[in-house]
Amino acid sequence: MSVFGICAKSSEKFLFNKCLTYQKIHLILAHRYISLHLITSRQRESFFTQLHTLLPKISKGSVLFFDRPVATANSFDDYFRVGVLPSESAIGAEYSIDFNEIKLITDTDSYENERNKISLNNLYVFYYDGDKLIDNTKLARNLLKQTVPQRFDWQNPENSFIIPAVRSSPLLHPE
Repeated sequence: MSVFGICAKSSEKFLFNKCLTYQKIHLILAHRYISLHLITSRQRESFFTQLHTLLPKISKGSVLFFDRPVATANSFDDYFRVGVLPSESAIGAEYSIDFNEIKLITDTDSYENERNKISLNNLYVFYYDGDKLIDNTKLARNLLKQTVPQRFDWQNPENSFIIPAVRSSPLLHPE
């Protein structure tokens, strides 16, 4: 066998091993990605199942306000991502309603911008802790009907409430 033949065989072995290593890495990363995607998909399914239980029907002009802990914000926001369409389209698809006829709010700044346009009868307020969806609609509507908003007292939380226009509301964080 010539020197060239020995070099060719060793270079083929090297390339084969390198390709095999890349394939192993790819499989590991693909498995990790698919596993994370599966977890998010199951959480999304659970979220929308709970939402359908708490709110069986959404009517035209409804405004849905969702609050959640900062730690869950990114995965929670993924539940509403639908390509280039607005977040309302995820809710619209779940409820078979035109997404232009509803409004989705997931932060207090957006609420502040919209609050004068919102009818209390069309406002639905929820808190999602990453596992459980809690309906705070009745409490929110009652607090918003108050003429003088109360401030939340962190020292005596059982004696105070706050409207959702103010950040860190127990209305939205039932702890």
